[in-house]
Amino acid sequence: MSFFTVLPKRFRDRLTLLFGGLTLLCVVGVVMYVDRIASKRITESSGRELLFVGNAMANMLATTMAEREREILLMSQRPLLMREHLGSNEVRQQLNLVRNSYKHYAWIGIADPQGHVLSAGGGLLEGKDVSARDWFIAGLRGLYVGDAHEAVLLAKMLPANPSGEPLRFVDFAAPIFDEHSRLRGVIAAHANWSWVSEVLDNALPQAADEKGVEVFVLNQQGEVLHPFSHIGTRIPELPALNEFAVVEWQAKQPYLTAYTNVRPTAASNLGWKVVVREPLSIALAPVIELNRALLMLGAVLTVLVIVLVYRASAKLSWPLEQLARIARAVGDQQQPVKFAVSGGITEIEQLSQSLQTMTERLIAHQHELEQKVQERTAELEAANAYLDEIAHQDALTGLHNRRAANQFLRSEFMRMKRSESRYSLLLIDIDHFKRVNDQFGHDVGDQVLSFVAHILKQTARQTDFVARTGGEEFLVILPDTEDRDGLVAEKFRSAVAHAPAPHGERVTVSIGVVIAQLRDSDEDSALRRADKALYQAKANGRNRVERSTSN
Repeated sequence: MSFFTVLPKRFRDRLTLLFGGLTLLCVVGVVMYVDRIASKRITESSGRELLFVGNAMANMLATTMAEREREILLMSQRPLLMREHLGSNEVRQQLNLVRNSYKHYAWIGIADPQGHVLSAGGGLLEGKDVSARDWFIAGLRGLYVGDAHEAVLLAKMLPANPSGEPLRFVDFAAPIFDEHSRLRGVIAAHANWSWVSEVLDNALPQAADEKGVEVFVLNQQGEVLHPFSHIGTRIPELPALNEFAVVEWQAKQPYLTAYTNVRPTAASNLGWKVVVREPLSIALAPVIELNRALLMLGAVLTVLVIVLVYRASAKLSWPLEQLARIARAVGDQQQPVKFAVSGGITEIEQLSQSLQTMTERLIAHQHELEQKVQERTAELEAANAYLDEIAHQDALTGLHNRRAANQFLRSEFMRMKRSESRYSLLLIDIDHFKRVNDQFGHDVGDQVLSFVAHILKQTARQTDFVARTGGEEFLVILPDTEDRDGLVAEKFRSAVAHAPAPHGERVTVSIGVVIAQLRDSDEDSALRRADKALYQAKANGRNRVERSTSN
């Protein structure tokens, strides 16, 4: 059924409907255009405002943390702490003064190099062993700032939060040295997490509550630290850092979201991020009101156009209606025609028949083209699959080639970074392979390469990755095999050494073994250590397995 068959038959009705529809489409188009432009501008303006607020909050957090760092550092360098006994009353009084100077200090104290608290503000935790605490261990080495955490032992000695939230703290620590640069102890302070809420509240604009603006602080892992109602949860996909965008949060509700980072302090980069969001419906409320007004105006205009067009078309259609009645009368007196044409005009019939024939031919030709396209697509897919296979396969041995090895190694490295599941590398080199080529020729050398490749492939597990990376060198990647990589390497070495070689002489391999480490900067780090281990195996007499000592 075509579009025109559902329209009214009378010319005046059809003309009225078409003009009314066009008017309505124009109104809707104008509203959509205005909505798009206005929404874009308001989104950009509100987004920049949210980003400005987020940057202000991030800067205030960074500044406050830097002030606490500087205070602890200066405290550790005071002559009193460098000379006097760290458990003296003078030291304790000094700690009380510092604690009282900043209301968010929940605890401040000094521990000796063995981790025993000698003095503390208010006497809290004096005599306790803190040698296992992160702040103490890090504070022995230098200025330290720790991420937000709960302190169960200290929380029992402090009054509970009125809000019911558990007490959380941010640690600041620094070593204390005497005049001869000898370590005397560690001074540390636990700042109550409530300082973050205070900083954020001071940075929020006055109309933030009315606009539904909310602020989140994330840790380096992307988990919410603030507010407590969302703690531990993960934010959905965020905009680029220091940018803003519309993001769908929980329950598929769109929010205008700004994302910025808290700049690192002198002691530590905690990786905190600040996220500020505002419901998109509130941000675009002025646009919604404008659209409603435009739609009401458009509806009135459409009704007015319909009335005017109907009256005008009634006068225009009268002659056409008369001609139509005459044409029907003429048509009733003639033989039925193959193509229904008003008035039975021969030229229109011929045109209709020609168009019908041409359409049938075009449809048949289209079907042929579609069939050819399907066949050609299948051929291209098969060719692409073959090209992809040979691009990642060593032609001589049938193993994976260096390109495939690089891709798999990169994939395993990224998986280790995500899941902390380490993998092992075995770098294998055929001993004295140049001698085989020189003595027996390159054809025999190719046979030896295929022979070693076959043994490695048969000996490896289905989950292991075996590749020829060039010349007489092979690479085996063992996912999740760090506890038995040496046994697997020895299994490969023994299998090659005891198998009958194609040229009748014994073939041996040297193997360098390494375990990828989480601290590796890239996938090539472990490969370089494996190469060193292989070199050591060669230097120690070949036909042996050497493990990297850098693991």
